[in-house]
Amino acid sequence: MRQIPLRRALCAALMFSSVVAQATDLTDLTNGDPFFYTSDQKIRGNDPRKELLGVGRPGKTHSQVPHLPVYMGYMSTNSTYRFVFVAEQVLTMIGEGKHGLWRVQENGTVREYLKRGATGLPAGADPLASESQAIVARDYAAYLPDESWSGYKFPDERLSRMGTLNFVDLPITHPKYQGRYASHPAIDLPNWYCTMSENDYPYASQVMNFAFSQAGANQIGPLGRRAGFDVRENYSRVIRLNQLPDARSWVNVGQPGQDRFHVKWEAIDTSRTGRHVHLSTSTDLREAIVGDDERRILDWRGTVTDNEPRPFEHRHAGRLLRLVRNLRRTGRGREHARCDR
Repeated sequence: MRQIPLRRALCAALMFSSVVAQATDLTDLTNGDPFFYTSDQKIRGNDPRKELLGVGRPGKTHSQVPHLPVYMGYMSTNSTYRFVFVAEQVLTMIGEGKHGLWRVQENGTVREYLKRGATGLPAGADPLASESQAIVARDYAAYLPDESWSGYKFPDERLSRMGTLNFVDLPITHPKYQGRYASHPAIDLPNWYCTMSENDYPYASQVMNFAFSQAGANQIGPLGRRAGFDVRENYSRVIRLNQLPDARSWVNVGQPGQDRFHVKWEAIDTSRTGRHVHLSTSTDLREAIVGDDERRILDWRGTVTDNEPRPFEHRHAGRLLRLVRNLRRTGRGREHARCDR
């Protein structure tokens, strides 16, 4: 069989796609309607199908199963795109094959920021002291959606112009949280995360808003709790993901005696350790990564891996591992250490 050169085949494919694009305008397939696939259907009064579907636009199948919403969108960082879909109540995310990860170790605290126009605590004040409680409750918040980017303060912006504290770090056992985390296990596991999106992707926002509104969202398992994913003041919305059967996570183990440019990638053996993957929104930054009306950020794809081999036993060291501090200023409330790619 005669083989067609790759270059000629690509040109032919591009020409064909151009012809299809000219013939069919798919600029906005959904028009913002999650039931767009029935937008061209209308059952009239004399249509015999009305016995099954009713009159008007059908909202169910002949088997009386309700139609379900479909959402699709994309997001990116650094011109690298990720595509998200919801169909038949299944969220699917497809992205690039390689992504650098950051290691985060929560330390059981919440950083709360001074609200615009508030006075706050004087420098040197103890946010745990009884006389500070009313001010902490009134003047500080972990999430300031109305203030957008300006709500965040960098670690070196400790004091406001008035000389009061721009932020306070509160333990999750602080009275402000009304005992929600009183029986919380030790946060002794790190998580590995990557930033999924920049701001203003409204179609991806529709996908994620719908996914995060489902009953299966914000259900945190034992590994996620040991990484602090259930602390809502830090992770406002979380949904657990399952990797596709052929998906792998890879680590550069390097080559003995060679420099860091001599890479060697090996797949993590997830059969020997507990492992959860989560998609979450963080409260640290204030601009909507995917155009969320509530101005949250979709920037975490966090992976939590247990340190112990299977069968998984829920054990912890009985203490909080301390946060890796000030290795790099990243513009987040929790400082990060970059891991090897």
